[in-house]
Amino acid sequence: MLNKQTADALCTVIALGFMKNNAGETIPHNRTVFQYSGEESKASHDTLAQFLNDKIFAKQGSTIQFSEAPPQSEMPCIVGKTRKISENSEAKSLVDDFWSYITGLSSHAQAKDSAPYGAYIGGRASVGTVDIVGPSYLEPYAPTWRTKSPGEKRDIDTSYKKAVEATNASINIVKNISATTYKKITIRKGDACCIRPKAPPLADNEVFKSYHGMIRAMVAYPPGIDTHAAYFEIALGVNTSKVSSCIPCSIFMSANEVAATSTHLGRGDNWNIPPGQKPMTEKWRKAVNKHYETGMILCGASYSEINSLKTALLESRCSDKIPDIFLEALTFEGPFLEKINRALAIPK
Repeated sequence: MLNKQTADALCTVIALGFMKNNAGETIPHNRTVFQYSGEESKASHDTLAQFLNDKIFAKQGSTIQFSEAPPQSEMPCIVGKTRKISENSEAKSLVDDFWSYITGLSSHAQAKDSAPYGAYIGGRASVGTVDIVGPSYLEPYAPTWRTKSPGEKRDIDTSYKKAVEATNASINIVKNISATTYKKITIRKGDACCIRPKAPPLADNEVFKSYHGMIRAMVAYPPGIDTHAAYFEIALGVNTSKVSSCIPCSIFMSANEVAATSTHLGRGDNWNIPPGQKPMTEKWRKAVNKHYETGMILCGASYSEINSLKTALLESRCSDKIPDIFLEALTFEGPFLEKINRALAIPK
């Protein structure tokens, strides 16, 4: 049922629905903002915003706008919003040592011959402690809704190898930097330093799940238990330039009332949810279904790629499995900006 075309269309529908529903969110810490990284990305986001506002959101009485996120050198951390923290800068009130540690991790990464790409470390900060959960965790699995052509197999195997390398590079950075020089906080690394030097190879029919650090932290320490806690994800070095949450992370965070301080339209490749917190996953499933329904209403019958998706879902009799299909759609890699442009045939 899933191919590149239908996968990108599904990601587009859900992303548009999320944008619309986010704009209508009345609780500040449940609402994110959409941003891009670097002046060179401004034009493409301005073009997208103009198209969406003119063709899609206007008839629903809504708008979308994108702003430039602070550079990684200035703000190397994404934070989940709480009632006490509504933007990244407010998280600095946690304690200076917390920010010293984050800066130290980022500097250590940058000192490498080549800073890792797409390297993020997730965790939770509270009064007197910082719990480092770690980077993305990778897990092979056999998909239900898609197949792998020989060309796709090569691409997926290459992506998996790069993801393993980035994960282990991130763990090495956390493992090697000292956590004993901070007086006001205790750095607890737990099993975050368990390196998988040789992750299991993918079978011919397998793709892989990527449990992002922010989501791992939320599942390990569910929201609401510690009202002083703040979830974070640290961008390690200048080669990890997006200091914003991906669309899939942001949907999960908002569904669980810990909205991302910033959301980007870059990659959310192979994103998935760690096992262990069924209530949080159910909230996410409900949110994905809501965003899908909203996105379909927004798109109407005006876009051929979206119409093809509707037909594929009806023929496969799987319209009640949207959250599961969305997860597999994310194994067709690429930035959400490109997925949206392609699915809606937006002129360049």
